[in-house]
Amino acid sequence: VSRDERPYFILTAENGARIRVAERVMQMDNLVNFRDLGGYLTEDGRRTKWGKLLRSAAHDGITERDAEFLRKLGLKTVVDYRTSVESADHPDVKLEGVAYHTLCPFEESNATNTLDTQQHRQMSSAEDAIKMLTGINRQLAASPHCNKTYRGLMQIALDTEQVPVVQHCTSGKDRVGA
Repeated sequence: VSRDERPYFILTAENGARIRVAERVMQMDNLVNFRDLGGYLTEDGRRTKWGKLLRSAAHDGITERDAEFLRKLGLKTVVDYRTSVESADHPDVKLEGVAYHTLCPFEESNATNTLDTQQHRQMSSAEDAIKMLTGINRQLAASPHCNKTYRGLMQIALDTEQVPVVQHCTSGKDRVGA
């Protein structure tokens, strides 16, 4: 199977139970940390659907091969969680026919930008980095503004006309989850 194809497999247990699986991490040329959020077990025993909600790092370096793979996936929507400064410094490579939404969990109008980029310069140890990232994750989970931002993603993901959707930030981990 080439990197340009997305195979899915049906696993069948001895009792006849079946489950659809796929490789979660998809290798891309310049689109880092590209993953499918399908296949996760839900609280009610079902599984999230494969190929509907994806995550990645910034889309500023997408190659034509990456773009072609995204087209084959049927990508319809990109949600960018980066701050306005991050987006201006490294704008997305935009694909024709794909809708782009900017939802900024770390920027709130009439408020201070909650992603203090100066913190990065003040870190002097691994413990400092862990403390900063833990604080950011708590803020993402507890902030009413962040909750409103992620509610925007859920509204997009529930609209079948906008799926598949890929959500991204700069590195494709903290703001996009999983």
